[in-house]
Amino acid sequence: MMNGNEKIVIYIDMDDTLCDYKSAFEKALQNNPGTQYPQSVPGFFLNLEPLLNAIETFQWFFEEPQFDVYILTEPSPKNPHSYTEKRLWVERYLGYGAVEKLIISPHKQLNRGAYLIDDCDKGKGQERFEGRLIRFGHDQFKSWGSVREYFEQVLRAGLHVPNISQMHPEILCFRSFDMRDRFPKPVETFREALQLIQSDRAYLPEWDSKIICYLRSGQTIPIPEEFYLCKRKRYSSRDAAEKWVMERAEERKNKSGIALGLLIADPNLPLDEQINQAFAHHETEVIDSSENDRVCDELDRWLSAAIDNLPTKTTNAAADTPDKATVDNTKGRLLTEAEIDSFKEMYEQACGKSRWFIASNHAYTEQSGDVCYLDVSSNKWISDVQKATAFKKSYLAKIICDGLDRDLKTRIVEFEVSNKYMAMDSIKIDVDRQVIGHHEPSQTFLY
Repeated sequence: MMNGNEKIVIYIDMDDTLCDYKSAFEKALQNNPGTQYPQSVPGFFLNLEPLLNAIETFQWFFEEPQFDVYILTEPSPKNPHSYTEKRLWVERYLGYGAVEKLIISPHKQLNRGAYLIDDCDKGKGQERFEGRLIRFGHDQFKSWGSVREYFEQVLRAGLHVPNISQMHPEILCFRSFDMRDRFPKPVETFREALQLIQSDRAYLPEWDSKIICYLRSGQTIPIPEEFYLCKRKRYSSRDAAEKWVMERAEERKNKSGIALGLLIADPNLPLDEQINQAFAHHETEVIDSSENDRVCDELDRWLSAAIDNLPTKTTNAAADTPDKATVDNTKGRLLTEAEIDSFKEMYEQACGKSRWFIASNHAYTEQSGDVCYLDVSSNKWISDVQKATAFKKSYLAKIICDGLDRDLKTRIVEFEVSNKYMAMDSIKIDVDRQVIGHHEPSQTFLY
């Protein structure tokens, strides 16, 4: 529940949310087929038509005392006039009062609030917005009438904002991990950690990902995979599975590359057994962002119970004296030995350069005569190991190897990757103003 004096902050997009961008774009292309960027023509944004009931619903938001509503729209880099024209459009249709609530930014995740109403779910920071994304024109929010109906229910519920986590006071931060550790910085909430796993930046999160909750006591709680991964059946019928198996068998007969779907069905089994395996196969996926509200609510309850049931840590009073403890200069508190051990572990992971790759030199790889390496994401063999799939854990590479065609004669090789590779794909720990803890002897930091 929110404080009775606290308003619900809502951001509303413009293009294809308040105004009809798509129709104007298509009409401009029809009238001027040679124009590559119709939105770059002066007057394009100023002359957009409002969408049905958009103006009336915005005014309802604007006049509702329990809401604090803003317009949050990205500019068009092809049309510098878009900044001025968007401001003029707002005054023309929504009034000067709304002009003072206009924010023009391509980085929507930087704005703090409870809700973002937008027709897109990613591309301009929508996927990293801290509150709930109301995707206009999709699912239950296909019109402004349905949007208003939802927010009327929010008001009747007593200003309950389901998307803002009521975090347990013992929670320090969260951290997301994918196969290549592309998210080194801890984040404040589980929602932010979940959105990182869901983002395009995550590398094969359905194969190897985790979210860890760090507590102020120095303890950690791994978040169960059920809160961010789900299993779905690949084929809805046995006939569909059979069709896929037969197509794959034909491709193998023609020796056109490696056998696809190695984890779906073993290509070395009899066809009937392959079909049974394929039909029974479930694929792991990251949950869709439309489920984030439900998942975050469930996680809050589960995590609070988990923290409250943790065994109480015993401390040695003598070991906590100021002359022997490490002081956190940014927060004015003492770091526990458990926190220091956690920092050391993060530092060691950052320094480790060993990675495992799947290699082969068989003719099936179409790289005959040369050793080549498997790129799992594109399902191809390539000669440049720096562009191949690197596994931080050897057992993951072995799982893939075991499912490959035996004729490929694959093997697992270990390399120390280059500093350039580490800079792009490994953990990077730097000092900046977000640091909340520092261990001097090992020169390690916690963000």
